[in-house]
Amino acid sequence: MELAERAKEAQQGWSRFIELEPEGERFERVKSGWVVLGTQALRPSLVESGGCSAVSPDGKHVAFIVVRRGIFRASLLEPGEPTLIAPCPEGWKQRHLAWSPDGASLLYHGFSGQPVGGHCLRRVPAAANQSPESIELAGLKAPGKPAWSPSGDQIVLQEHHPRYILFLLNVSTGERREFKLVNEAGEFVYAGTADYMPNGRELVALGALDAQRQGLWRVDIDTGKVIAKLIDLRSSRSMFTIVAVSEDGTAVAGVSPGEPSLLAVASTSQPSHLIRLCEAFWESKPSWHPEGRKLVARVLVRGQHRLAVVRLGGLDRRPVSIATRGAGNAMSATVTSRATAPQSVALRWEAFDSMSRRLGPVTANEAPVALKPGEQVEWPLELSSEQKKSVRTVKVTVLNQDGVGAVKLVDWVEETE
Repeated sequence: MELAERAKEAQQGWSRFIELEPEGERFERVKSGWVVLGTQALRPSLVESGGCSAVSPDGKHVAFIVVRRGIFRASLLEPGEPTLIAPCPEGWKQRHLAWSPDGASLLYHGFSGQPVGGHCLRRVPAAANQSPESIELAGLKAPGKPAWSPSGDQIVLQEHHPRYILFLLNVSTGERREFKLVNEAGEFVYAGTADYMPNGRELVALGALDAQRQGLWRVDIDTGKVIAKLIDLRSSRSMFTIVAVSEDGTAVAGVSPGEPSLLAVASTSQPSHLIRLCEAFWESKPSWHPEGRKLVARVLVRGQHRLAVVRLGGLDRRPVSIATRGAGNAMSATVTSRATAPQSVALRWEAFDSMSRRLGPVTANEAPVALKPGEQVEWPLELSSEQKKSVRTVKVTVLNQDGVGAVKLVDWVEETE
């Protein structure tokens, strides 16, 4: 039913399932919304894909790496040959792709062994046949695993020489600061990888006190202090190689290395449990579709590791729902509280063109609105005359006071007489 877009009937069916099976692994998958409904391979001719992918901010395109060939982009919705963005220089590896929130550029980690040697972060426009530029990071010997802040003004990156630590980089000024992660007991944590919560005020970070004490934390971006410890990761089978937070803020995905390596997800709220979905390529960096019910990763499909869309289903845990109506200047978004307690919600919207580039600035409502369970609020979605010339997709994001919410993508339809 969920694959047939019969959402209401599907939710009723999932609710009935957990009544009949109120415990166990299947119960956890259904309750969390992480039942694998289907896996669809993309670009089957490119079987040498390195596994790192990034979905565009409007959900219409995907960028991915093909080992020794370069970075490509392709439509997620229509057939056609992928487009080469940047070739891979001889002797180098490209990995850990991240698509900027404005859709204009891609960030990635470049690595070379002998005879050149070295690590670097590079940025390249997300269009055909582009020349990457290196980001100046003086003093860092092995920067990697970059992630964009939701505003696009900042990047979090990992330095792993001589010790694992995170840095926050201001994109405009080039200024950076060391991000010190401190756990509940005030102990310094070696941070392996991190991604932003969609409110931009928190990180979800993977780190370790030592080889026996590892974990996944939500941390305050200003102080580095733990807001919530999500999971104790006490063995390599529980580790993530890299973390990716969904744009609705409800989940974090990664790959647990091992034999075999597995695509895994966990909640960003307590209680959190690590749920393993399917076999995946160990170096794969998963990427969430903006609406949060799909992942793109290199997973096992019919006996081969392929870049694929993994469709997820189960109970909808998002605290709000978004419905849109109308067209043109008459378009509006209605937000309904699905939470069991009062919450404060804020809305923002963006317009994207056919190449997944944002048109103009992000527009936001003036102040958060308090909603009781079941209450609704409606906001008009207005675009400028300049935006209307090229808009193809409107992206609506609603977040509550805890930094979680929902995202809805709407195909733009101009008003007709």
